[in-house]
Amino acid sequence: MLLGVTISGSVTGSAMLALLIGYGMTGAGAQIGFYSLLANIYPASVRVTGIGLAQGMGRLGTIGGPAIVGFLFTMGISDVYVFLFLAVPLLVAAVAVWNVTMSHAE
Repeated sequence: MLLGVTISGSVTGSAMLALLIGYGMTGAGAQIGFYSLLANIYPASVRVTGIGLAQGMGRLGTIGGPAIVGFLFTMGISDVYVFLFLAVPLLVAAVAVWNVTMSHAE
């Protein structure tokens, strides 16, 4: 939805702010939701290490994301392409979760 609204160019500054806040909140919620999924996937002997690694990767994205976006804007890349760039890690995460849940269900 955010990408479609951005591409159409029909979003005002306050609407864009609201969309970005929602995007950030759902991204943070997804990060936290992964912990319960991972607790059921990893065996007990490596559970803490696996969840800690997942938390570290999430924090790395949280720290690096704004810096990367700032760099992309500084290079003159339009906001449409920046949002497309931001969609790639989310799609990779979605595919990974899909594969984990499907392989765990079997």
